[in-house]
Amino acid sequence: MNSPLVAPELIIGTANFGNRYGIANQQNISNSENESNIIKTAIDLGILCFDSASGYGSSESILGNNLINQNQTKITTKVGIDDCRSASELVQTVQKSLRDTKGTKFRSVLLHNSSELVHGNAKEIRNGLRQLIEMELCERIGVSVYNEQEALEAKRILPELTEFQIPENICDQRKIPSRALLELSYEGNYLSVRSVFLQGLLLMNPDKVPMDLEPAKRTLVKLKSFADSIQLTILESCMAYAKSIPWASAIIVGVNNPEQLEAIASIYQKSYDHDFNAAPRLDEWILDPRNWS
Repeated sequence: MNSPLVAPELIIGTANFGNRYGIANQQNISNSENESNIIKTAIDLGILCFDSASGYGSSESILGNNLINQNQTKITTKVGIDDCRSASELVQTVQKSLRDTKGTKFRSVLLHNSSELVHGNAKEIRNGLRQLIEMELCERIGVSVYNEQEALEAKRILPELTEFQIPENICDQRKIPSRALLELSYEGNYLSVRSVFLQGLLLMNPDKVPMDLEPAKRTLVKLKSFADSIQLTILESCMAYAKSIPWASAIIVGVNNPEQLEAIASIYQKSYDHDFNAAPRLDEWILDPRNWS
């Protein structure tokens, strides 16, 4: 497991496999040839970890049809509240996901929402997660959260949780100084960072931003100026910031094509020494994609 002093590993997010995902990609659904090429390119580049979910349409089946060496690659899946109304249903959902991915064991199984640990069938869900470990269906159990407090509360409720997916990006920066997250990481928990491009918003041309996110335009213009000032592209700035997060065990990135993946991988191999504190910040409302129409 990575320590906070080791560069976080790169993970390919697959929410866009067979789906429209990301604010900058509303018109196009990734096709099977493109997805196959992304997976092949990732493996050729030595990127062997993939993040999926039972609710990501055909994502898991696409991985299963394209990952030839299951012992070489690692997959994390996530389970939504509709798939875990009881411990047995949670286990059955994960077993189906294993069949779809043609694997025998997930690297991690995460809950999509930490509230599932405290509301409704919380006891059943907690028991189901424990059963996944007992049945050796995954190496780790965890939860996807939206803030530091959710992660800490989830860990308190179910100490067996050892993985947390947390959003953070260059125009957020609220969590980078967190001593609590750093302590979680030092204690052996695996903290993966998502939303480093904020579903593609940070990489958009400001003129293409939808009207309901109009305030983001000014920030994107400022982000371009900031990136220019440190002689990086916006893509480089986003990745360099993500690599600088001291508690991060991994960074999850979504890509639209193999060329974009190659560019990200090339950037990722470089060393950066920049101060990102002067980067512009987005409004808290915009930083949460659940608010977007």
